[in-house]
Amino acid sequence: GSWTSMDLGPSPLIIETIHVDPSNDDIYAGCMWYNGGGIYYSRNDGDSWEPRNEGLKGVRVWKVATSQANGTIFAGTYYSGIFRSRDMGISWEPLGNGMPEQQSSFVRGLAVHQSGTVFSGSGGGGIHRSLNDGDDWMRIDGGTGYRHVGALAIREDGFVFFGESDTDGGIFMSSNEG
Repeated sequence: GSWTSMDLGPSPLIIETIHVDPSNDDIYAGCMWYNGGGIYYSRNDGDSWEPRNEGLKGVRVWKVATSQANGTIFAGTYYSGIFRSRDMGISWEPLGNGMPEQQSSFVRGLAVHQSGTVFSGSGGGGIHRSLNDGDDWMRIDGGTGYRHVGALAIREDGFVFFGESDTDGGIFMSSNEG
């Protein structure tokens, strides 16, 4: 195989996550805060990139997810919470109503079901779900104890999986969206 280097702009840009929107193949790269951090966006297979950071300047983006239900984009960050964009990443607004500060600040997992239900997992704050595009959140990991979520995924049939990144480790599953 072969690989081609892509120029996103000022160096060093440390990429934390890459997300391809399945509805249109747009690419979102979440970066550390060096040289601004935030999100870089490409609509032409990475030939060119532009920052999409209004509201995200200086924020370390760990996870990006898009809603197939309405096109909303979510960004999970390191100590800055969850952000939402409804204009293809041009502008961002902070979210977190219903989440304890610890959960909304240290987002390590982010997934959106095709129905539009959003799931968030954090380092130490467990799993939260939003049924209204991120406006309000509810903790849904009852019975699993204090968890450091390192990964989060959801299947089309509503099964949600999270991997714990603490010393106990393990994978947990819910068959009914939490």
